[in-house]
Amino acid sequence: MVDTQMRIFFISAYDTKESERINAANNLSLLEDLKRLGFDPVEVEGRYQGIDEQSFAVKGTFQHEVGLIELAKSYGQQSILSLEATWQAETLFTSGVRFPSGTMVEVDKDTALNDVGYSYINEKYFILK
Repeated sequence: MVDTQMRIFFISAYDTKESERINAANNLSLLEDLKRLGFDPVEVEGRYQGIDEQSFAVKGTFQHEVGLIELAKSYGQQSILSLEATWQAETLFTSGVRFPSGTMVEVDKDTALNDVGYSYINEKYFILK
């Protein structure tokens, strides 16, 4: 049986070794790539491993994973995040490793900003627990 359940994938082109100008250009390029692939990306502000970055959320199914992982790899990323309808998150590394990452929960702004990682999307803050 093929898994066709919708997920939300979080993907970024941010690189700590690059300038803000280059990161902005890379994110714009990623946005264009996502649209070209048929996704409707939503901008996400957030933090990953303690570093603030811009990223995008896109809806897709299990069948989109490989393509999105390859796209992330092309931007020098280590991973993308996959969020199931149950709010269970999984980090999908470009090396092929999958890692359960907990449950995404909505929190207040102060809690999010004091966490090592958060996502701000549609005027709401979320962290992984």
